[in-house]
Amino acid sequence: MTAPDLARPAALAPLLAPRTIAVIGASPRASNMGHQILSNLLDFGFAGTVYPVNPRAHAIRAVRAYPTIADVPEPVDTAVVVVPKEQALEVAAQCGEAGVKGLIVITAGFAEAGHSGAALE
Repeated sequence: MTAPDLARPAALAPLLAPRTIAVIGASPRASNMGHQILSNLLDFGFAGTVYPVNPRAHAIRAVRAYPTIADVPEPVDTAVVVVPKEQALEVAAQCGEAGVKGLIVITAGFAEAGHSGAALE
């Protein structure tokens, strides 16, 4: 084992070096944060497979979209969750059920919104 291998715990590999990424909340609208994240992955060198997840879109940026994380056809290393806070917990649970190894959640209305948001977080 080389020194860099020792410095990176295997448990972090799905986040630090994912082979597959799902963008949950990807949107056909260019102004949407989910669209921007998907575009960045497609345009700036991510070498793995990217899966847009959106229940109302068949494709986004010419990439087939899936209605839910459970519909993605292969295991997902990391999911980027870009949904309203009201949906974030349910989506996180769905990711756990689908075997997603890592989550990046981009939403608002938790701790920065006050005590009730902090309790929910």
